[in-house]
Amino acid sequence: MPDDYEGPFVTPLIAAFTRAQPRVNLEVHCACSQVLRARLAIDQLDLVLCTRLPGAEEGQLVRREPLQWIGAMDHRLESQRPLPLALFTEDCAFRPHALGALQAAGIPMRNAYTGSSFAGILSAVSAGLAITVLARGTVPPGFRLLGADEGLPPLPETDIALYQRENLSPGARLFARHILAGLGEARA
Repeated sequence: MPDDYEGPFVTPLIAAFTRAQPRVNLEVHCACSQVLRARLAIDQLDLVLCTRLPGAEEGQLVRREPLQWIGAMDHRLESQRPLPLALFTEDCAFRPHALGALQAAGIPMRNAYTGSSFAGILSAVSAGLAITVLARGTVPPGFRLLGADEGLPPLPETDIALYQRENLSPGARLFARHILAGLGEARA
């Protein structure tokens, strides 16, 4: 899974699953969605929980999350032009949504920080370097949700899907059902 999904979405599920199924060995890998899907395609992974590309039908929809502009509690950068952004690397599925929304709204922007880790993005936002875009359910406490009131354009929802390779082991099938049951409660 991407590391921004790990804490708020999956860590509690992993903990509950390992308590209930201590004989099933889990190995978690964090990377961007595109890399994870590629590794699944060559059977390096059993299950992938990641962002589904717009219009794609593959994978099993787990939940739909609105994308959200976020900023630091004690910095007001949303009115700066060009707007400073902290975004994941170019293979991030959220990046084109953010850039496209700003372009459509005629808001100039600049890349203030580009990173591949959730912690790095959050650090850049906390330090007042930039604002960013996250799935709303992944926004940790201590950040401001930004939107139309701050002059920012609306963002779409994103699909989070579970991808499974063929011929899963019984343990992997059990974990897939656990993920769907635990995260599927918030489906749109």
